[in-house]
Amino acid sequence: MTTAIQRALQGAAEVPLEVARRAVDVFERLGQLESMSSASMLSDLRVGRLMAASAVRGALENVAINLESITDANFAERLRSESATLLFRVTEGTAVISR
Repeated sequence: MTTAIQRALQGAAEVPLEVARRAVDVFERLGQLESMSSASMLSDLRVGRLMAASAVRGALENVAINLESITDANFAERLRSESATLLFRVTEGTAVISR
């Protein structure tokens, strides 16, 4: 029973981590469009990036809450490390949006 619960918790952490990965991808792609977009589209791109960054943060909150109950230390550390990397990518990019 405990093994099944742990597997379920791992799945519950992996799904929002995948959401965060995809949202980071959207965030970064929108950032690439800024240099080639018209001035009238700039605010739309920036709002989209802020929304993607919020999606990343929300998904990572779900990862974190599930990691609290996972007993596989290696698994948990791997997800914590990737979560930190993803958060850093949007945190750095969000600072640019705020200018």
